[in-house]
Amino acid sequence: MKYYFQILTVILFIGLLLSGCRKDVNEPTDKNSILLIWSKAYPAETYNSVKTGLEWALSSIGASDFERNGIYKIGNDKFHIDPTLLGFPQLNEAKLIAFHQKLKSSEEYYTNDGIDLGRYISLIIGATEHYYTLTGVPNHINEILDAYEFSDLAGFVNNSGVSRINREITFSNPSGIKQIFVAKELNDAKTLIEFETIEIMENGQLRFGIFDASGKRINASDPTNSSAGKPAKCMWCHESRIQPLLAVQDNHEGYLTYIQFRDTLDYFRNNQIHQQLTLLKGVDYVDELAHTNTEIIYISFMEPSAYRLSQEWNISIAEVERRLANLVTHTHPEFPFLGELYDRLDTENYAPFKGLPVSSSIREKSDIEVNHFD
Repeated sequence: MKYYFQILTVILFIGLLLSGCRKDVNEPTDKNSILLIWSKAYPAETYNSVKTGLEWALSSIGASDFERNGIYKIGNDKFHIDPTLLGFPQLNEAKLIAFHQKLKSSEEYYTNDGIDLGRYISLIIGATEHYYTLTGVPNHINEILDAYEFSDLAGFVNNSGVSRINREITFSNPSGIKQIFVAKELNDAKTLIEFETIEIMENGQLRFGIFDASGKRINASDPTNSSAGKPAKCMWCHESRIQPLLAVQDNHEGYLTYIQFRDTLDYFRNNQIHQQLTLLKGVDYVDELAHTNTEIIYISFMEPSAYRLSQEWNISIAEVERRLANLVTHTHPEFPFLGELYDRLDTENYAPFKGLPVSSSIREKSDIEVNHFD
């Protein structure tokens, strides 16, 4: 009997030890990492296109190295992300790790052993306060301006495709790849309405900031004066490059002439492209359409099809359509191949789990703007 209890004790001890040490094979190996779940947006979507989109999204918040296995696939539908292997600046890395802890405490992560890849990208670049925090955009514009030596030259834009009012453009001269452009939005009386900043980061990507007339950081441009929207819309329009002048401008006293300003921006753009092409560990800047993969990921999440939701919710397409029968669908003007789409915020109440809320719009000023860093 004594030996029976000794054997039983050993068995129980081993059982407790194994149960305490057992780890799901999909679980990240350290507290910094996170698992992302890929739900196909359309049948032909590929692993490579999605990985490229994920890399560009991470690059937009500072990642510069995709050669150290910081992103790898697990099974058929999961990505493992380790921020410590992606070449982030120290501050960006620490903020992203802190955000991963927030995501991993959500019901969605607990239920699915991961967070939807589209939700992840929508939260890191499509929620402006998250983007500002992750990239280090300060609360006041003076903290940015004080870090640069500005040229005495400036351009004036009175025929913008974005701003409905005039713009004064000041800039620093390039220092390696680093450079800043500041747009002052001015009404006809030349009263300052808003600031917008574009900085070239060390990894070649652009960092965007929007500030009110007092210099305080804001989430989006005022739509009555500009169609610039949120930083994610700036990314979509600029495509990681300094944009040239796309329309002829009038000449204004005290500013570069239209020709001078056009040529100056072309020079800066060519310098940026040259510098980007020397950065071999980050995203492929030669592929000028690669950023589109990021946009498809967040658009198909914010505007999901029944096909996508069936994978995300692990139910049939017919069951998705039955649950959402009262919702109106639409097609996307940029990507009609995504099919008939729902609005994400309309579908969330039908989901079998609760995900961390997202902003109501990725690109435009949002009625609902989340900040999970608060």
